[in-house]
Amino acid sequence: MKKNIFILLVLLFFLNLADAFATYYWVTVGIAEELNPVALALLDIHPYVFLFVKCLFGSLSLVILWHLSKQYKKIISIVTFSWFFVYILVFIYHIKFIIEYFKNL
Repeated sequence: MKKNIFILLVLLFFLNLADAFATYYWVTVGIAEELNPVALALLDIHPYVFLFVKCLFGSLSLVILWHLSKQYKKIISIVTFSWFFVYILVFIYHIKFIIEYFKNL
């Protein structure tokens, strides 16, 4: 079970990176808008600030989950699987957005 959590956490790291860069790209080229007010404020400061903070807090969250998984296996498993499911949906949305974007060119 611990190995599965570790694999999911690594996958979540890459999904978080993909989401950050996809969001950065779509918003900065003016194709999409950021609905999260915190992320929007970070993008307004500078897009690199947004990328840095999103990746930093995403990574810190994953490290915290990993350390807590030793003590709270069941709840951390539920949180990790739930977070993974949400990020898969976000990733699918980005893929759909890419397909629609290139289909309309």
